[in-house]
Amino acid sequence: MKIKIMMVLLLLALLGGVVQAADFPNLPPGTGVELDVVAFGDLQPLPWPLWYLQEQFTGIPDGFDIADGNVYDGWCADPDTGIALSHEYDVVNFYNSYDAPDSLFPASIAGPVNYIINNKANYPGVTLSEIQATIWYFTNGIDLTSGSYKGLNWDPVLANQIKNDAVANGDTFVPSSGDVILIIVEANKQVSPYDPTQLTMIELTVPDFQGHTPGFWKNHPEAWNGYAPSDLVTDVFSVPAGLYGSGKKDMKSSDTLIQALAYEGGSGDAGGARILLRAATAGLLNAADPDMNYRYSETYIITAVNQALTGDRDSMIALAADLDAWNNAGFP
Repeated sequence: MKIKIMMVLLLLALLGGVVQAADFPNLPPGTGVELDVVAFGDLQPLPWPLWYLQEQFTGIPDGFDIADGNVYDGWCADPDTGIALSHEYDVVNFYNSYDAPDSLFPASIAGPVNYIINNKANYPGVTLSEIQATIWYFTNGIDLTSGSYKGLNWDPVLANQIKNDAVANGDTFVPSSGDVILIIVEANKQVSPYDPTQLTMIELTVPDFQGHTPGFWKNHPEAWNGYAPSDLVTDVFSVPAGLYGSGKKDMKSSDTLIQALAYEGGSGDAGGARILLRAATAGLLNAADPDMNYRYSETYIITAVNQALTGDRDSMIALAADLDAWNNAGFP
């Protein structure tokens, strides 16, 4: 299933950008982290690997999705600056490529460039040169028909095929579980050479997230962890009084979590709230399950839902759709 990065970014915009999803990618701060380029792909024996460089980071605390000491395949996002092999660089920041500052990596190219990386092995005869050149087309606007730039040589026909494929199919691309998402690495030199330091990107694999639907949790109360079917919705979420009603389908302050799993939708803010709380209750139970790798934490779900409930129907429906997608991820 598609990882809902772009939907989450839209949701955060609708919610005023306050709530942050800290589950994936959970990126470390750059402060205190050192970068070392340990290999360049074109210095490896033929056939070349499908990466431009490999980077290793030290000084990263535990608990982040980029691990201290691991080596990551990577790519150059700026051919007009350099980076050297076996030199230490200070990391300034790590960015999700879908949420980087436009001055570094515009959001408009995130889809096509991530699409290229996730399909790089599907182009017959491709080498790292065609992949890297096509990335430079999007990041720097280089002329792919030239076949050469800054010492890199490529097949112009193949590079243009890759570019055309990315233009046609990559604009709305977001990685799936098990695919790769690009992480932007902004760094400064510690010692010569090269100042400023090249902007690079590393490949990070999207975890295989899991989830059960509201229907599953409604029919399997014995599987609940951390919450009881009889717990009130208001014991968990802050529901504004204006969203309650007296009708048969309306929410009541006495509703329980298992009742929330059976909420029906409807029009207006009250209907949007019921849709959201149905998805959110399932998401909460998924997050609380110790055997499940759910996309979001309990804290994120509760905070995001409480904030959306104070907004409009569009905000509620956007969050409900995102949670519902992850609730349908399945579980072995």
